[in-house]
Amino acid sequence: MKKSKKLWIFAGVIVMILVLNHIFGWSAYLSDKDNLEFLKYMVEDNLFLAGIVYIVLTIVGCVVLALPGLTFAIVAGLIFGPILGTLLCSAATTLGAMLAFLVGRFFLKDTVKPMAMKNKYLKKWLFDESGQNELFILMITRLVPIFPYNLQNFAYGVTDIKFSVYSIASLAFMLPGTAMYTVGTAGVADKENRWLYIGIAVLLAVIVMCVGAYLKKHYVQDESAEPDNMKLQDTDVGISKVVKQRTEDVEKDCIHCHKCQNHCIFLQKHQIDIGDTQKLRELSYHCFLCGKCTEVCPVGIDGREYILNLRRESKWLEVKKNDKGYGLLLWEKRNYRYRNYRYAVGKSVLFPGCNFPSFYPQTMRVLTELLSKYGIGVAYDCCGKPIAELGYGEEEEIVKTIEAALKEKGIEEIIMVCPNCYAFLKERLSVNVIDIYTKLQEFDMTVKTINWEQGEKGVFLPCPDREKREILEAIKACVENATGAGSGLTPLKGAQCCGLGGVAGVKEPELAGEMASSLANEKKPVYTYCASCSGTLVRGGCGDVRHVLSEILDVHEKADVKKSMLNRIKTKFI
Repeated sequence: MKKSKKLWIFAGVIVMILVLNHIFGWSAYLSDKDNLEFLKYMVEDNLFLAGIVYIVLTIVGCVVLALPGLTFAIVAGLIFGPILGTLLCSAATTLGAMLAFLVGRFFLKDTVKPMAMKNKYLKKWLFDESGQNELFILMITRLVPIFPYNLQNFAYGVTDIKFSVYSIASLAFMLPGTAMYTVGTAGVADKENRWLYIGIAVLLAVIVMCVGAYLKKHYVQDESAEPDNMKLQDTDVGISKVVKQRTEDVEKDCIHCHKCQNHCIFLQKHQIDIGDTQKLRELSYHCFLCGKCTEVCPVGIDGREYILNLRRESKWLEVKKNDKGYGLLLWEKRNYRYRNYRYAVGKSVLFPGCNFPSFYPQTMRVLTELLSKYGIGVAYDCCGKPIAELGYGEEEEIVKTIEAALKEKGIEEIIMVCPNCYAFLKERLSVNVIDIYTKLQEFDMTVKTINWEQGEKGVFLPCPDREKREILEAIKACVENATGAGSGLTPLKGAQCCGLGGVAGVKEPELAGEMASSLANEKKPVYTYCASCSGTLVRGGCGDVRHVLSEILDVHEKADVKKSMLNRIKTKFI
């Protein structure tokens, strides 16, 4: 109701302006440059005041009365000359754009954005996650000041583009187009410097076209390689390198050394490398998204992200939404059925994810009782990663739902148990995201009671923590601080994935089973810190799987694979 009220207020103001404009003829007056002759005389008497009056009139004319910016660019060139005219027109139009943007964001975003997101073209160009298409559209509409100025400003307020980025980009992109008109107009009026000014205007026009072509090439996502974004990723030696995600980059840079194939049973089965893009396009839902190919690639191709891009553009999303094997996942996760924020109290809350409460209900109970002593509540929800890995493009709305729930409860920090939730939400939420092992170290009395066996332990690395190993290091520090003996956690070699990654088991059930059973003959205990991995490995025949957190809390619980779904359902009613 509150959202609709804002929209009605905005609509009422617009109607009032239209009626008054019709009665008093403001638009006709301001659009006729002859009616602004008084500014010429004012320039001679008080240049500063003339500049202020011009800026105010331009803001009112462009933003309120919807007059084209071209009108005021011409006026600026005639009255103030090429240099001062360009500066004043740029300042006025930028200030007007900023004001309209804020109005649009306050009055329109809540109601207009959900409707606009339903249109695939608007969603692509105005709401893409990378922000690159938004930047390109902003460039186009700013370089040429003839687009409906007030409408586009209000429209940008509906998008997710940052106000600071919008303001700076508007100023930068409007400057050459504005100068082109003001300098050109000044040339027409100044006989002495006519050809100089007109030549500068032509040069600016060429620059405008070149900049447009450059940004189109580097920022627009084409249909065959959406999204066309580039990402920086830190290597183990701390040097940043470009990670290739676009089809043309992958095809061009893959040297077919077969390292990815040698480390991935999915690629081995189909006898392909990450550079075999045409075959991968057909097999994108067969990939486990474990990131092993990215880890070993000598030229920096991010195979996992590339496969995700293929899934996002796949027509599968349109024709196979009810494909056998995905229905239950979509039913449960798109709008998480067992969401429960009833006990999400305090500034800091535990976010266990879906599967930890499912497989380790006893450990979950001990953990929540422990944290409650420190005023920490618990929120049961799904992070949205499973939906994101299907390429549905709805994870943004899922994250916003979580964000809204946290904001409503006044929560400033969430404590993650699941490494998937941690990796997926860490950079997406405005609140502080911390792992449970780091948090435990804040409680000195608790940490000192950790019961941890000494000796070397083989740990099964979950996919999202394989490269940086942030959570693994936090576990080591947590145990070492408590026992003084170190954890002895050593990553198991040769383990690719538990078989649950990327929901690929639907298309590759045999490979998923092979991965899950890869440790069935392991004689020593296998330690995990991902409940999903725990449950999958147990179902695959691994006899002694121990979750690190359950061991730390002295619960020593085995993964409850028989009642996991029932345990998850129970979290809805806790």
